[in-house]
Amino acid sequence: MEVDRVDPEELKGLLKKLIEEEPELRCCVVASKNGDVIASVQSGGIDEKYVGAIAVVLMALGERAAKTFMSGPLKRAFIESENTYLVAEYLTPEHILAVLVEGLKLGALFIRLNRLTNELKKAFKTPG
Repeated sequence: MEVDRVDPEELKGLLKKLIEEEPELRCCVVASKNGDVIASVQSGGIDEKYVGAIAVVLMALGERAAKTFMSGPLKRAFIESENTYLVAEYLTPEHILAVLVEGLKLGALFIRLNRLTNELKKAFKTPG
């Protein structure tokens, strides 16, 4: 899918809506597979470019592990600390969603991510 067919402002609006609804979300980034940030929102002074870059590396490592040890393509990868998660997920084969979350239970996070990724994927679909 072509990046120029995606409206970065539409993506940013969807991300902003999610952060407003979910105070535990500290940063949401949509990045290309090569690390270019297409849209992002954050609260609390987080470096969105850094979050996007880490997510790209995380997904690359996850792809390698999935090919080596698992059956089927990689869906999502995450890093967990004591109270914070960084979750990365493909929106398209060339675009990644990265979410930095603090203090939210993992099950609730995945439910919200599924809803968000479905909305964001619609923005990547080519009209007509």
